[in-house]
Amino acid sequence: MPHGTSTGNPAANKASGLIDIEWSKTWIMAVELMEQTLSEKSRKYVELRRDAAHQLKNRNKPGPIGWVDYVQPRYVEWFCYRYGREINPPTKQAMTAWMNKIVYTANIARYEILLRGNIFK
Repeated sequence: MPHGTSTGNPAANKASGLIDIEWSKTWIMAVELMEQTLSEKSRKYVELRRDAAHQLKNRNKPGPIGWVDYVQPRYVEWFCYRYGREINPPTKQAMTAWMNKIVYTANIARYEILLRGNIFK
């Protein structure tokens, strides 16, 4: 057997891949379920975090620029436009706490899906 290959059991490799697909499927359902429960502000925050991930991944400029530098001004601009009042930019700690709460909610939704089966049927 050549060096650097995976296990020599094709059936085991296939089964492992199917388990990964099933695991991913439950996470996708959990995220969809969780997003339905978010407030408008939280949905905008998640949208901006996703935009930041795409922008920073496809960026060709040298040097690190964090997601915080991307999200903060856009969130403040959106908030001012939407609610008609200015706010101080949220801190990195605050935005990290928001994301932790969102991930925790997604975990709960995933456990719900695993306990009850596919609730989207």
